[in-house]
Formats: sequence, structure tokens, C-alpha cells
Amino acid sequence: MDLNKKITVYMQAYNAEKYLRQCLDSVVNQTYPINQFILVNDNSKDNTKKILEEYSSKYDYITLMSYDNNKLTRYMDIIPEIAEGDYLTIIDADDWWEPDYLEKMVS
Repeated sequence: MDLNKKITVYMQAYNAEKYLRQCLDSVVNQTYPINQFILVNDNSKDNTKKILEEYSSKYDYITLMSYDNNKLTRYMDIIPEIAEGDYLTIIDADDWWEPDYLEKMVS
């Protein structure tokens, strides 16, 4: 396995508390190391922000951003400015990955 490639994962969440922990756990428990995980809370009204804060405080490679009042019109607009990885992948807050997803992506 080539561990020289850096991975950036991006996820935007809006009122996603119901599925969020399963999603986040599937990302942080990958068999391939993640260099950067960008989480965006998009003005959630439920406990999404609290859950994202919990994970961002636990993992050094997670950056949490918050946008209020829908200032973020499309998350794709900001990715090129902040992504640091050789590869970029996006996950929706209500999805989850198999543990070897990133490993297969890189290979």
C-alpha cells in the first residue's frame, strides 16, 4: 500500500444528527490514513454541530467550519482553496464507507 499519497475528505452536514456518528466513524476508522478531514456545519438546527465539535476535538486532522444563514451556497466552491491532499473525496453526512474505501481509492 502506497502511504505517500495524502487524502483530504470533505463533508458538509445539515441537520444530520440521525446518521452523523455512523458516517464519521466510518471515515475516521479507515485502513488508509487521512491527512485532512474538513467538516462543515451548514446552519444545522439539531445536534449536528455538537457532534461535529466532539469529533473535531478528538482528531487532530479534523477541521470544523461553520456557516450560518446559508452563506455557503455550494460546498464545491471552497474545496480547491482549502484541500491539501493529493486526492480529494467527498462524503455525504447520511452515507458511510467500508473500512477499506480509501485504500481501494488510492490503489
